Amino acid sequence: MNDRRVSCFALILFLAGLAGCDAKNVAPTPDALPSETEVAPSPTPELPAVPPTPTEDPLGWEEVLRTAPVNAYSTMVAGFLDETHGILAGLSGEIHYSLDGGKSWPRAENNTACRFGLDIVDAQIAWSVGNKGHVSVSKDGGQTWQTVTNTPWRAHLVRFLDDTTGWAAGISNLAATGDGGKSWNAVALPEGVRKIAAIDLRTAADGYLLDDSGGLHVTLDGGNTWSGVSLGLDKKILAGDSLPLAAIRFTDSAKGMIVAARVNSNGELTVLRTSDGGKTWDRSILPAKLGALFLAHDARFLTVLGGDNRASVFRNLR
Repeated sequence: MNDRRVSCFALILFLAGLAGCDAKNVAPTPDALPSETEVAPSPTPELPAVPPTPTEDPLGWEEVLRTAPVNAYSTMVAGFLDETHGILAGLSGEIHYSLDGGKSWPRAENNTACRFGLDIVDAQIAWSVGNKGHVSVSKDGGQTWQTVTNTPWRAHLVRFLDDTTGWAAGISNLAATGDGGKSWNAVALPEGVRKIAAIDLRTAADGYLLDDSGGLHVTLDGGNTWSGVSLGLDKKILAGDSLPLAAIRFTDSAKGMIVAARVNSNGELTVLRTSDGGKTWDRSILPAKLGALFLAHDARFLTVLGGDNRASVFRNLR
């Protein structure tokens, strides 16, 4: 990673860590997080998608899209459902959506504090979380957003099954909702877990939690009890407190994928795959560098928002 990429990504991490990411036109409440004055990014013209260099990873990945988001320095997280439908979000609650593979990024209607977490359920439903605990949902593909409720702490990880049932997490907190975010119930973390790296919810009862020590924890009863699964990693996993730096998806009870960066691994992304419920894992290195990650629900598309302020989309060929 050259000096420019390192400095860019460091800037993103620094901005993301600011607690004072207020919503535009939203007055602070007494229980809001400490805030600082936020300078809105200057409007910039929409940038066209950048065609990727055709490459195919023999270990099962192909880069199919590379796009330069609008107001790149204000973007904290980006995700693509497929090769055409994408959403990006960031400072001051700024959200954009694309329906043409990143060629254009119209601005969405949203009024929240900074956005750090994103989940795109399908072509219509998407969720975002971030500062002040604001939880917002879109039911029209990311074009308009409604703030549903607040989590009691800032969240940067979110997973929903639909427009009602989901999880949200901060670095050391996890909560569940079954009524579209109107109310949240705290979920006790597995014993010994101090930092959450990633979460996934496959059904209302079946969920997964990855901790920073490289431990995978599985629940079959909505988080009432947990069982541990060893990944066999020799290094801890980077767990960001404001950005999703790891991702998990289980498409059924047997088949799952984890994408994460390990400490002191030069920012390389490690990919772990299982087809037996986590008893055994195949490991490979994805030809991409550390960034905010989004893994689509079907685990077919991985979006990496890198230090060069471009979002790269990789298709899973396996």
